[in-house]
Amino acid sequence: MIDDLLDTMCIHWNQPRLKDGMVRGTQRYKCLGCGRNFVDAPKNRSLPFQKYLELLMMAREGRHSGNFKSATVDRWILEAKEHRPWFLNVLIWMGVKFSAHSTMFKEIPPDDPERLGMVAVGWVYSAYSAVLKRDPEIHLPKEFRENLIWLLWFAGDDDLKASIHHLTGIDQDGLLAICEASMRHGPPEARKAD
Repeated sequence: MIDDLLDTMCIHWNQPRLKDGMVRGTQRYKCLGCGRNFVDAPKNRSLPFQKYLELLMMAREGRHSGNFKSATVDRWILEAKEHRPWFLNVLIWMGVKFSAHSTMFKEIPPDDPERLGMVAVGWVYSAYSAVLKRDPEIHLPKEFRENLIWLLWFAGDDDLKASIHHLTGIDQDGLLAICEASMRHGPPEARKAD
């Protein structure tokens, strides 16, 4: 069912999409929500997590690995500062994947039912500030910060969902309704037009 949904939805905003011609032998789509053109499997593109690791190396060591051109890495830094979807998706992925096995945030008791949710948010904020050397409370887009807990809930496993349920006090059906409403409204630019 999820694969069918992804096949008809924009990869950026989970809005309906239409076929919009071909580019270099690959089907191109247009998002009805944001108007972007995109392809499902872009050729010769780096994976978002590869980009993040390269940016992390730049932030920590002051140089990149040499696997990519300097101009490319500079462009990725600008994209991360502009909060492009690939960067925000990596942050959510890290929050979900690393929250269950994290040794960070030892001050939160291991038996606290809200622990996973708080650790996931902490991972997102840590990953953001490690690369950009910015305070996420100030620089992350307001819409992203407001929807962070719902994005983590939507992407997380059952344990993370239960933890976020404890953290927010909203039942599973309520959280699902919030996620669905957020997806229907599309990107912030589309919401302003309403």
